[in-house]
Amino acid sequence: MVKKLSLFLITFLFSFLFASIYVENGMVVFTFEVEAQQVYLAGNFNNWSVSANPMVNENGVWKISLELLPGEYQYKFVVDGSRWIEDPDAPSYVDDGFGGKNGAFLLVNENGKLVIKPVGGTENNSNTGNESKEYEVNTSREDTIFVDEEGYVVIRYYNPDAEYVMIAGDFNNWDADDIEMYDIGDGWWEAALELDNGVYQYKFVVNGDTWVEDPNAFAYLPDGFGGKNSVLKVYEENGQLKVGSPVENTVEKVEKKEVPLGVSIIDGKVYFKVEKPQASKAYLAGSFNNWNPQDIEMQNVDGYWQVSLVLSPGKYEYKYVFEINNNQTWQEDPNAPGYVPDGYGGKNGVFEIVEKDGTLVIEKPEQETKSSVGISGSYSFNLSYKYDEKNLLKGQGFSNSLELIYRPNDNLEFSLKYDGASINYAKLELVNEKLEFLAHYNYALDFPIEGLKTGIFVSYDEKYYLGFGADSNQLSWIVGLNVVGIEVNYSDNYFVDESVVIVGYNLKLFDYYTKLYGGYFINSNSFAAIASINLEGFETELKYAKGRVEFLLSMNYLDLTSSYNIENGSYNVDSIIYIFDKYGLLAGYNHTTLLDKWYLGYGIYKEDYNVGFKIRSDFSGYYFDLFGNISF
Repeated sequence: MVKKLSLFLITFLFSFLFASIYVENGMVVFTFEVEAQQVYLAGNFNNWSVSANPMVNENGVWKISLELLPGEYQYKFVVDGSRWIEDPDAPSYVDDGFGGKNGAFLLVNENGKLVIKPVGGTENNSNTGNESKEYEVNTSREDTIFVDEEGYVVIRYYNPDAEYVMIAGDFNNWDADDIEMYDIGDGWWEAALELDNGVYQYKFVVNGDTWVEDPNAFAYLPDGFGGKNSVLKVYEENGQLKVGSPVENTVEKVEKKEVPLGVSIIDGKVYFKVEKPQASKAYLAGSFNNWNPQDIEMQNVDGYWQVSLVLSPGKYEYKYVFEINNNQTWQEDPNAPGYVPDGYGGKNGVFEIVEKDGTLVIEKPEQETKSSVGISGSYSFNLSYKYDEKNLLKGQGFSNSLELIYRPNDNLEFSLKYDGASINYAKLELVNEKLEFLAHYNYALDFPIEGLKTGIFVSYDEKYYLGFGADSNQLSWIVGLNVVGIEVNYSDNYFVDESVVIVGYNLKLFDYYTKLYGGYFINSNSFAAIASINLEGFETELKYAKGRVEFLLSMNYLDLTSSYNIENGSYNVDSIIYIFDKYGLLAGYNHTTLLDKWYLGYGIYKEDYNVGFKIRSDFSGYYFDLFGNISF
């Protein structure tokens, strides 16, 4: 009787919770016996989905068959949508990163048959014939795998001859048509994967039919077909997701080398290093990534912003993009090997990579302009004719302007613009560590509302500022601060002939830089509001102040500015529609209580010059203008 009771209890316990894995007809069969309403199988083969693979109840045993390729797999059972249970009879176990363990096994091809073996984690001793896995550690890899700021695992692959590249692995059941890699330029392809903690195997699929291991993988395992799979480990450390080698205590011994300021090459990698202590973030943008301002994030190393890239021989231009108080600021490298005009009155850093005796070196490009010694600028002209019935065209005038910018280093800038023989504006800027001094003549500073054009301005650490105006008959001043994205200033006779309070908030939402400002004119008891959004290839702003509404929209193919005066009903619209890259169609209309004016035209807009013509009309007749601008 006792023997029968013991046998009953053992049978009851094993029937309550029992599982096993085996291969049948080329399929991996998972079985699990448990009292439940529904059971799902989750693992790295389905990106740990809790609903992708429902198991079927066959006579009290939950069962599912999957077609898996050779590789390493981890799994758990999800019972009734909430309970995650590890397999008590799994071939082996690995840490699940949450204090528990995942069932794990290695599926290999032996003599044409699929065989289940344990992996190099904790083996289940109830099974026999288990073998530990041996990884091949890649000691010569380049750093092309990382976790980005949004928590995606980014894998890059260099193949300039590929037409398209996919990535397949046990995270997507080795589906060669599921995840496409993006062409990021210069022969590089990139995939961004959303992965949980675990060890993953993968390969690249080039042009749909060629399976290639990652030359920069952390480690490799046999793929069961005479080749090898790439392997990486995703884990959490101090609350942050990281990637690394699946082999514990594997540390690559790399001699730490000092990286100089500017651009340099160390061990075949191109390093960029700059000092900007005020910035909370820094990015690198250039011709190598289509000038994307948020694609390449720099790291703060010992107080300097630094990043490394793998670049092929060639000539490159670049700039740094700093995030200061949630504002995006573009700046050239003060230690660049050389400079070229950026087409906007400033300059880009420039360098050339050449190969000498099998080694890549940085050189200064042969053709340099005066901008390399700190001088840049632009020249503009406008030639105007009037339609005349007798002479067809009659000359009306010629105007031109010359802008010069002298910037010998990152601490000094002097700008001057001439219109004919008179000075249009002048500006002197001095920077000493965190202190900035600016004297300006006929040049309005960058405030949400246009202020006085002549005066002096002092700021500290780009957070606190004080300014005085000099082009009014009374004392005019402004004081303010810009901390953690919040800007507050108070002025008297600086924006208008009254006291004004302006409060704003600069924030970054996803890839958008957004500004929201509100203003209050104390004497007239009126309000102002400004909202703007800025990201790569798109900028828009809506502004209201003192009965005037202004709207700006700038996109890759359109520039549009308009304004409307609520009090008198006057308005104007100016637009450029870009076609065929940098060719533009111009159109504009201006309406006032006295007259209406319009113009139509065509222009060519390149990085270092633009030229075009337009036809315009007002109450006095029709005019024909030729215009142009050259940057140097």
